[in-house]
Amino acid sequence: MRVAIGLTVAALLAVTAVTAGVAGATTKAQLKAKTLPLSAMPIGWSVDYSSGSSSSAPACLRDLKAPAKHVVRAEVTYTDGKLPSLDEVLETGGGATARYAKFNKALSRCKSITFDTGGKTLKGTIGAMSFPKVGNRSGAYAITVPDNGLNIGLDIVLVVVGAYVVALDYSDLGQPDPQQLRRFVNKAVALVEGK
Repeated sequence: MRVAIGLTVAALLAVTAVTAGVAGATTKAQLKAKTLPLSAMPIGWSVDYSSGSSSSAPACLRDLKAPAKHVVRAEVTYTDGKLPSLDEVLETGGGATARYAKFNKALSRCKSITFDTGGKTLKGTIGAMSFPKVGNRSGAYAITVPDNGLNIGLDIVLVVVGAYVVALDYSDLGQPDPQQLRRFVNKAVALVEGK
């Protein structure tokens, strides 16, 4: 079940196209080169080539599903089996800073989530989480969804770095490791900054 939560949020991040600034003629290949490589993952992790999820978007985030125009996007997903997993969406393009703000605003107002996946309805909670400021602007949110007696945790960090937006979601059983999330975010931001 890496779940449908991670895949739902990844799919939602993919179509919400949180972007900032004008990046000129950045190609998808150039953008992909700025995403986290497999070598940045813990030992035992692999690339997840699954094609997505049949999950529905949580109601409080449905208005953000319209794709933004003039956006270049790259996405990578890594996993250690089914959980933990990490999805990174990196985007750039013109005129979408407002979408980044709208996504942050929607996440901050959303207190509970309900979505359908695999023939069942899951309900959980969402809220802002403490996370150090990174990049030019950032926001961090924690989602917890109980399923079959277990809690699935998903931490989302959105970061504006110049003309780029990095969206990372890290999911695991229970609460995702905050130190590992910080390492992922710092490495992702450094790659975008060319460090």
